[in-house]
Amino acid sequence: MISLLDVHYLYAEPGIREIHLIGQFLDAFLYVYLIGNFFEARKSIYKTRNWKTGLVIVFTAILALTDKFFSNNFYTYCIAMVLIPIIYVSLFYRGEQSIKILVCIIFFALMNMLDAVAISLMDCMANEAYMVTETTWNMIFFTRRILFKGILYLLLRVLMLDIMQKCTHIRKIYWYYLGFVSVFAYVLGIVWDNIQRNIPKYGYVKLLSSGSCLFMIVSSCWMAGNIMKLDELQKQELVRKMTGKAKVQDLEEIEKVQEEFHKFRHDYKAHLFAIDMMVEEKEYEKLHQYLSCMHENLDSLDGTVMYTDSNVINILMEQKKQKAKSKCVDLFVSSNVKLEEILDVRIKLYDFVSLISNLCDNAIDAAAKVENGFVRLNFSQKKSYLQIESLNSTYENVLVENPAFETDKSEKRLHGYGTKIIWKIVEKYDGIHNESGDENSLKMQILLNINADISENPVS
Repeated sequence: MISLLDVHYLYAEPGIREIHLIGQFLDAFLYVYLIGNFFEARKSIYKTRNWKTGLVIVFTAILALTDKFFSNNFYTYCIAMVLIPIIYVSLFYRGEQSIKILVCIIFFALMNMLDAVAISLMDCMANEAYMVTETTWNMIFFTRRILFKGILYLLLRVLMLDIMQKCTHIRKIYWYYLGFVSVFAYVLGIVWDNIQRNIPKYGYVKLLSSGSCLFMIVSSCWMAGNIMKLDELQKQELVRKMTGKAKVQDLEEIEKVQEEFHKFRHDYKAHLFAIDMMVEEKEYEKLHQYLSCMHENLDSLDGTVMYTDSNVINILMEQKKQKAKSKCVDLFVSSNVKLEEILDVRIKLYDFVSLISNLCDNAIDAAAKVENGFVRLNFSQKKSYLQIESLNSTYENVLVENPAFETDKSEKRLHGYGTKIIWKIVEKYDGIHNESGDENSLKMQILLNINADISENPVS
């Protein structure tokens, strides 16, 4: 029989020692997995499998040495389980420090409360003298250190990655709330554990209390995560409506200019005939007035350059060129592909305008941050793909400093969706996107499959 009042010596026993070491390895793995999937690494090397494997081994070694030098002291082990991940995520990953700390604390509380449930199960099987059989102790210890890690992995995926990972920039009050609940539940579990030792059927009471603390953390994470997810969906819907309205206005303006082109072309011969008659009759004053009137009517068409064979894209490019000029950025556009044969035949015009508009806006905004900024846009065709290449000047290496292309505008709630819209359109047309750059420039290459099987619904 084994006394539950003193089990520290068992950790050095053959078999138990190996199970405990595997448990430490799983603890380290889950922490590295959580941090690696939750936060953005500062360098690409920190994303590699070799790096993460090395970190898991180092973390496991630290936990094993902590147990060895402090005689399996529970509180020392807890300090190591919280402190090491916080140091790791602070040094090698981007993100707000407060959220990094809170994520580590929340996960530790989940891990600890699940551990407490397993220990409570062992207490339930003990007799009045807190004694259990060696077989029972070994079985519960194996369940606690190894099998329960599978449950912890599912909680990690469902509560912390699938729901909350996408909402790290939304309302920090949620994170503080979850951190408070986690710490409160952890402390409450320790207090209840000390109070209940003299209560009859202590094991069952402890199981109920530790299970309640675990439920408190899980339900709070689930509730806060879904609230944040709903908030994110509402924000996306608001931005979608605003973006859609802006695109409709762009298309209406393009259609208006196109209509003016058609009117001019329709009346062109008539105007020449009228001018010829006034010259023949030497009515020069009348001719001067007539030409002045024509110039006024053509003001809206002035400056439109034939960048491509598509009038719609030409007008859009002219709008973007005016925007670039207002920000002291030079915009250069070139094309060696017949867009008219592709747009609205192979690729929906609305999608293409949305993609090019967002691509230009992002490039112009980035180039505006440097002196003598520029943007170069090129359209071409590679076999069955329409290729769009954008090159713009930058003040930093974007792929290193901001690989997720997050907006730096103050009102993040209504910005930062341009890149997401671009990726959605690329995905819709079975496309490919590739980014490259250095300290002074960023190049984006987009390939759209002109033979893709697409739906009728435009991307927004």
